[in-house]
Amino acid sequence: MLGVVSAEGSCLDAGSVGLSMARLWAGVGRHVLFIDATTVGEPLAERAGAAMRSEYRPEIRGLPSLITARKPLNLSLTAEHCFSLGTGTGSLWALFGPNHPEGRQIATRWLEERVSDLAEINRQRTIVLASSLKSPDDAQAPLLKALPALAFLAPANSREELNSLRSLCDACGLLAMSPDSSSQQRALVIVGDSAAVGDNEAMGITKLYLEGRLPQITDERLLRMQRGRKGREFFRRFDRVSERLWRLSNLNDGTVSRNVAEVSAATRNNAPEGDRGVGAVLTLTNGSPEGTSDRFVAPRRGEMEV
Repeated sequence: MLGVVSAEGSCLDAGSVGLSMARLWAGVGRHVLFIDATTVGEPLAERAGAAMRSEYRPEIRGLPSLITARKPLNLSLTAEHCFSLGTGTGSLWALFGPNHPEGRQIATRWLEERVSDLAEINRQRTIVLASSLKSPDDAQAPLLKALPALAFLAPANSREELNSLRSLCDACGLLAMSPDSSSQQRALVIVGDSAAVGDNEAMGITKLYLEGRLPQITDERLLRMQRGRKGREFFRRFDRVSERLWRLSNLNDGTVSRNVAEVSAATRNNAPEGDRGVGAVLTLTNGSPEGTSDRFVAPRRGEMEV
């Protein structure tokens, strides 16, 4: 289970990145559940609907309808309230959040109270949860602290920006280390074209392991997964970062291990700046029961699934 988090100043939206990443994972045969827990900006359901030429109404199928069902959260109930997006060989369920700002805050608190239920669902369908973090008082902070893995989307135009991210994470209790093996995994993805701060220095300032850098791209092009000439470089990097974050999402499953000592080692070595993030990409299974089939088919273009 992975939380994708937009930090202050990020030119990429966590909802758009998380949904697009989930589509990549599902496109190679994985079973994925995307949860929109963003609380700022234009609602993702509206932006995704416009980009994909479809209509997603969360009050009919989404987090609002799931919450008002007032039933124990499990995989079967979640399936009843998700849109199923066409992804080729795999399966992607999308659980869009409320459109109203107050409803988004309620949904965030509701999810935080059910992290243990989400962990059970994650055993069968890997969860990508999109959120943001702007201040220590954000409603998202308790939810993010409860997730097993986080990837922060943050700019690195200056050392001050990275110091602000570190201070915010520290104020929210996200940098506290746990001595047990289930401690939270945290990573950094630098967004934007600035090269003002190098990889090793960025890791040293934030105490977050750098998994890659992503250039700017329009939100619509990202949601449409347009890999034309203008988006070629972005998606080349995005594919690589997505695989690295897939690995991160599975670290606490006992498949592989990593700790902050690697961050300290990375800041001391002389690895080329072009070699972003971890050196190896692993292909992992998500634990979905073999033979499990989807309950839904993807909505046709222009149609709403109900």
